[in-house]
Amino acid sequence: MGKLRLKFVYNIKKAKLPSKFYDDNSLTPYLSMDYIRGKDVVLKYAEDGDLVEEDDILLLWDGSKAGEIILDHPKGYAPSTTAILSKNHQKLINDYGKFYLKFMEIELKKNTNGMGIPHVDGNFLKSMPFLLPPISEQKEITNYLNKKCSDINEISHEIKEQVQILKEYKLSLISEVVTRGLDDNVSLKDSGVEWIDKIPENWRTSKIKSVCSINSGEYVSKNDYVDNGKYDIMGANGKIGNINKKNVYEEVLIMGRVGTIGTFFIVKDVWVSDNALIIKNNTHINLRFLYYVLKLLPYDLLASGTAQPLITATTIKNQYIPLPSLKEQEEIAEYLDEKVSSIDEVIALKEEQLEVLKEYEKSLIYEYVTGKKEVMVDD
Repeated sequence: MGKLRLKFVYNIKKAKLPSKFYDDNSLTPYLSMDYIRGKDVVLKYAEDGDLVEEDDILLLWDGSKAGEIILDHPKGYAPSTTAILSKNHQKLINDYGKFYLKFMEIELKKNTNGMGIPHVDGNFLKSMPFLLPPISEQKEITNYLNKKCSDINEISHEIKEQVQILKEYKLSLISEVVTRGLDDNVSLKDSGVEWIDKIPENWRTSKIKSVCSINSGEYVSKNDYVDNGKYDIMGANGKIGNINKKNVYEEVLIMGRVGTIGTFFIVKDVWVSDNALIIKNNTHINLRFLYYVLKLLPYDLLASGTAQPLITATTIKNQYIPLPSLKEQEEIAEYLDEKVSSIDEVIALKEEQLEVLKEYEKSLIYEYVTGKKEVMVDD
């Protein structure tokens, strides 16, 4: 098995941003990272850029995921945050190279530069060792790994579908209970609110601002972050650091305001950043009932902005929600706490299975591309 430096196996080219974008689909598409990751974004086109072929490999060069190897992508102009790796060794089989680089991904991620925004260390990349066995062995390895990885991916796909079904069931359960209550035989009336539909006759609807106060969190400087600080700093998507001061003293509900919208946390004794909203309930509503109700608002219709979705406190305050008696709210919250917890436990087990499969796939690739194991005829 020959040992080469990566620069002798792949040409490496850092992609540049096209000079101008168009809506003309007769031109070459610009492959943004959001597009490659399957997000629902509008595809742009360009006349210049660095072209990546389907058989080329993309390496995420900048950002929190710098060092990530991207194998699945269409032909188009590469994202400006990536580098294009195109093979330049005639004795390298494409699939073997992809498996080998996926195995080396962890080393690339560990060896990034930069304090603020990490980026790939170009010198480390070029000098990375690349084990290149004879073509016959590459074929055996890739045939074996393609079969094994295909089996793993099939199982993973089934588990992901199960997780999605469970998440959809959880949301439908929450929707049913917070809008209809726990009594299946209760008489219903029209709520007058489209997303709520019908509610029990003895319930009413209320604007959110009538049952709670909503304010934005506060800006916190990076200089205020403290390793192992006394209090958590909460952002739009959860904990983002620690600090030795707080701006929330009692139990409140917080939700993402910028970027990540529709995520909620019940917290106490924390610092809430200006990327989140602080929601304090009054005596007319149970905090956990409110937590479940707010999960159902149509945030895709309420948010503004596309690249960085934004929602304001005023928008949330003016939305209507169903409002049963305080006693019913408490009963509903207790019921959902139990049911949702059970569903989340099953989801967590499924996600653990996915992690096990992912690690198994990594170990399998490692063992065969490094020669720790050889493909036997019976394999």
